[in-house]
Amino acid sequence: MTQERSAEETFGAQVRKAREVRGWTQERLRTYLRDASGIDLSSTAMARLEQGKRPIRLNEVAALTDLLDLSLTQYGGRSAQVSEQEYEELRARLTTMADQEYRLVDMLRRVDAEREALHRQVAEVRHARNQIAVTLAEYDRALRALAEAREAAADGQHQEAP
Repeated sequence: MTQERSAEETFGAQVRKAREVRGWTQERLRTYLRDASGIDLSSTAMARLEQGKRPIRLNEVAALTDLLDLSLTQYGGRSAQVSEQEYEELRARLTTMADQEYRLVDMLRRVDAEREALHRQVAEVRHARNQIAVTLAEYDRALRALAEAREAAADGQHQEAP
């Protein structure tokens, strides 16, 4: 008597096969999944998912089927027929697109880091500018006070002269 695989086991096997076809490690798949959908599975959770030993949430199924272009036909859907050549072309295209997406996400992270660094530089420049403005204002007050003192001294000399 053969025991049928559970839906989790069947789906987990699909995930593992799709990951291996792309040459991805579980860690790389976890990173893509986190970057694409915000789902952050632990390495243990990913391993248990692929083994069919972990209940899977609907949002995880949706994200993984999108990311890995999986079919859920064994659950009652219809299967699209493609030739082996079309399958290989699609598989290669999917791998290329996933790699491109990963690179773009990485670029976004770097741009965000650069943006934060620029904001820090702007804050430093503003602080330095404000310090210079305060120093100049103090200097201007001192020059005015000196000019007033000179005028007062000059006025005092003119009044003593007659």
